[in-house]
Amino acid sequence: MIERLRNFGSFSFSDLNPVSVGVATVVLAVLASTFAFAVGSVGILDDTYEMSGVFEESGGIRTGDRVRYAGVEIGRVTDVRPDFDEGW
Repeated sequence: MIERLRNFGSFSFSDLNPVSVGVATVVLAVLASTFAFAVGSVGILDDTYEMSGVFEESGGIRTGDRVRYAGVEIGRVTDVRPDFDEGW
């Protein structure tokens, strides 16, 4: 066991098959790019929660509009509908 640990420090990628190292690198790059795209566009890892509100006027807001607070996008409008029970 001790001998294995001593040899581990002398590891070199030049001892490996260059084709295998290249294929592994390309696969890892594709996986990393796919994950980064998914985080940005699909919303993976987003800490989101649903909120609702009742307003006298909608101000022209529509489904899909961005919600901003202090100039920072914090969400999107998912639904706009009148509340006839409240008389709006």
